[in-house]
Amino acid sequence: MSTDLKDPRWGDYVPWFLRHKDFNAAGQFSTFFSLVSQRLSRLFMFNEPGIPNLPHFGSWLESESLQRFRFTSATEVSGQISYYFNPKRLDEEAKERAQNDPEEKNVENVRVKWDAARLAVARNPSAEANQTVSSLYVLFGESEKASRDTREERIAAHYNQLVIERLEVLQCLLGLLPKNNSFTQLLIRDLRRFFAESGVMLDIIVTDQVPIIRPMEEPLLQKAVLEELMPRLSSHYPDRAREFIDAYHNLLEGEEGDKVFSDAFKTLEAFARDLTGDTGFMFDRRHLDKNFGNLHATIHETLIKVAGHRGDKASHGRDAPPPHEMRFLLFAICNAALLLLDYPSK
Repeated sequence: MSTDLKDPRWGDYVPWFLRHKDFNAAGQFSTFFSLVSQRLSRLFMFNEPGIPNLPHFGSWLESESLQRFRFTSATEVSGQISYYFNPKRLDEEAKERAQNDPEEKNVENVRVKWDAARLAVARNPSAEANQTVSSLYVLFGESEKASRDTREERIAAHYNQLVIERLEVLQCLLGLLPKNNSFTQLLIRDLRRFFAESGVMLDIIVTDQVPIIRPMEEPLLQKAVLEELMPRLSSHYPDRAREFIDAYHNLLEGEEGDKVFSDAFKTLEAFARDLTGDTGFMFDRRHLDKNFGNLHATIHETLIKVAGHRGDKASHGRDAPPPHEMRFLLFAICNAALLLLDYPSK
């Protein structure tokens, strides 16, 4: 999602959970947050940045994070922040949130009705009352099974949301720390190391002295599209270059990934037709063998499979890849365009 949303109510900072609401929590976040928890505990326990009023900082962080982090003046900031980022707390909170899902509440509601029906039978037995108990017994079993079968998936979804919330608080914390402070710079260095250590595809950049956490796909995609492909494409195929740029911006602005990918792939196909002069070119085996026969067979198969993702939901009845995977596919399209540009002309 774009880092430059237009709603002026957010002022000069767009919350992380809006900029990257579709972020997929891939990687060893348990390792990452364990490292973060210890590092922030040290940062505030010894007040490394020299913050003049730590309780004020804790309260300020609560406000800035829209109360995703809650501060109490009864205990020290270091302990509260360390606890908030502790990976065990994330696991516990994901399970707690899952217990409040409609599926779990439905089980409890049916249980209450079943208990009431059994009590009514004990007081005033009748065939009708017994039938009600039997029906509720079946319904209770079904609702309990539905809750049990979806619990793991629901816990995972809550965990993903909690990761995004923690990243939002971490982003806010970085923004509140003193600028041009050596300990702030060391923290940023360590956080980047923690991302690498835990295999989390995030990075931190500093713009106008403000540290920004963002997914690695965006700068990589920007490098591939803007710095590698566009200068070469613009000189001879300006229309195609503009279409690729539009797809890139549409993706970052949050447009549906399936549509962005489909539009970008149409551009890639049109570009291939421009290169080959084959007006019927498609990324299938026959046309690739005819026009790009010297490409490695593995690359042929890869291009054919990438083409197969276009219109997944409509043409194959499958759900389209999620947004973070669509970013990867758009990256693959840009690489394919570069590959075709480098293909020896006939």
